[in-house]
Amino acid sequence: MSFFLWLEALLLLVCGVLSALGASVYMPEIVVGGNAVSPLVVRAGLGVLAAVFLIAAGICMALVIRRDRLAQAMSLPGPKGQIFITPHTVAQLVMGLLAEELGDTPFRVGLRPKGKALALRISLRLPEEASIPTLAERLQELLTTEIARRTGLEVQEVQVLVHGTTRG
Repeated sequence: MSFFLWLEALLLLVCGVLSALGASVYMPEIVVGGNAVSPLVVRAGLGVLAAVFLIAAGICMALVIRRDRLAQAMSLPGPKGQIFITPHTVAQLVMGLLAEELGDTPFRVGLRPKGKALALRISLRLPEEASIPTLAERLQELLTTEIARRTGLEVQEVQVLVHGTTRG
């Protein structure tokens, strides 16, 4: 998957550079529908296109770097080589633990690298009667200890984002 993101970033970068070069060189007069288009308008259009391509290439590169950092955070040294655990596996473990703890309460799980450890971000809506600080602390402790115990990965941070309440 990273290969295709690298390839996409490279193609977008090439398109951005070519668009920028096209905007910087002299353009012959362009006629659209019998009306002449000013070279300044063509250059401005190519400049905007170049900016869009370059920004898209930057976003792809940021995604590649983030995925690489996440892959590093999700590997452990084993006695006979590296042990890799996929983000999907960790997310499934987190969702299973949250489903046991929260029941029917809707939630979302996000993973991100935090140095050589993981950071979890849990977004949810709690029942109206729930004590937010108590439940959040319980979830943080549960996820930190259980994910570390089951995977061997260090969980450095568990953010709990409460987006409101649900009707009980």
